[in-house]
Amino acid sequence: MGGTVGWACLLASVFWGAGCGQMGGFLMQSGGAETRYGEEQRQREEYLASHSADSLRWLVTHRLKNGMSKKDVDSVIGEEGEREFRDQEILGEGGLYRSDDLVYRWGPDREGNVYMFVFRDDHLINFDNFREELKSLDGARIGISVSSDDL
Repeated sequence: MGGTVGWACLLASVFWGAGCGQMGGFLMQSGGAETRYGEEQRQREEYLASHSADSLRWLVTHRLKNGMSKKDVDSVIGEEGEREFRDQEILGEGGLYRSDDLVYRWGPDREGNVYMFVFRDDHLINFDNFREELKSLDGARIGISVSSDDL
């Protein structure tokens, strides 16, 4: 029995030793992902500290995507979105939404912008349209974003 354990230990150390060298190379190559995560973290901290409009906009445009859960969106932005119950106008836009879709809001940022996103079965939907509107309007009504004065 002792011989079997010895061989198992030897094989494990050879296996893990070879894996460590390869893993080190992999970790060295992942610097791009580390940099992207670092930028996301920096933007989130800036938003949480000062409610920077630019930081919130960066997080929304660079990190959110269709299919994310509400919990994922909360994690990206760094705060929990609040359920928006006055959502009839939003859900009635263009026949894109169902009556059981849910609207949540994040913000306001320090410029008064509030971001509202629609979720179906706990998944962010129609975000591609939001992004197109964001690029074309550049600062006007952004997707489903509204000023806090409108609320």
